[in-house]
Amino acid sequence: RRVQNKSGHDDDDNNDIVTSPVPLVSINQSKLKSLAKRLGEHSNNTSDSAVTVEWDEEGWHYCGKKIDDETERKERVALYILALDAINFCFWP
Repeated sequence: RRVQNKSGHDDDDNNDIVTSPVPLVSINQSKLKSLAKRLGEHSNNTSDSAVTVEWDEEGWHYCGKKIDDETERKERVALYILALDAINFCFWP
């Protein structure tokens, strides 16, 4: 695959970057399990040291406050976040 610069010509300096092998990424499963366990313990901790932030602390976002069914409310908020992220990412170059 060839890379072109802004003038539309092949940019030979960048071709090595595109065609060079990429190092493989792996996940350390034991460390992941350990982290999940620690996070679970932390979330079950009822001390005041845990800091949380409400989703709509400033009152800017849709929260489904008028929906009585908790499952439907959560689904609608999740769909709102998905739509918001889609709009945000569509403007990235």
